[in-house]
Amino acid sequence: MSLCPAFCRAESQLWALHDFSDMREAGRIRFTNSYKVGTTDTLVYTCSGTSAEFTNTIDDVIRLPKSGSTVVISPAISKLSRVVISHYQYSTCTNIKVYVSTDGTTWGSPISGSDIDYNAGGRIDVTLPRRAYYIKIANTTNADFTIYRITYYTEDCNCFLYTPE
Repeated sequence: MSLCPAFCRAESQLWALHDFSDMREAGRIRFTNSYKVGTTDTLVYTCSGTSAEFTNTIDDVIRLPKSGSTVVISPAISKLSRVVISHYQYSTCTNIKVYVSTDGTTWGSPISGSDIDYNAGGRIDVTLPRRAYYIKIANTTNADFTIYRITYYTEDCNCFLYTPE
């Protein structure tokens, strides 16, 4: 007789890397509504607020130039566990807020504390409990902020997801 414990481990895996310039060159992103909406095969990026848009240049980026500029990423990404937002290093990033929603309308408080890391190397690294999320990125200052790549990670797990009531 042998006992075999069930191994349960979570493995983070790359779900998608959206480099907006590369995607445009390869024809994998379409822009509509005066460059306010970028649509890929998997996600839709909707810019709103003060002058938020995709730039119409050879180096496509999401530009959030003023306080109140946002981009919402939909639909919800299943089993999302991490998001890395790559931006130009000269941008002020500590005033960029990242929100998640399970329904696309209720956003709550921005991600904070140890769940968000504002790297000096031009990245914002967000860690989330594995779940399906919509994402919203918002500029809260008048410092221009530009995003050139967003990387998404999901987590497959045979784990029991406990949700307290």
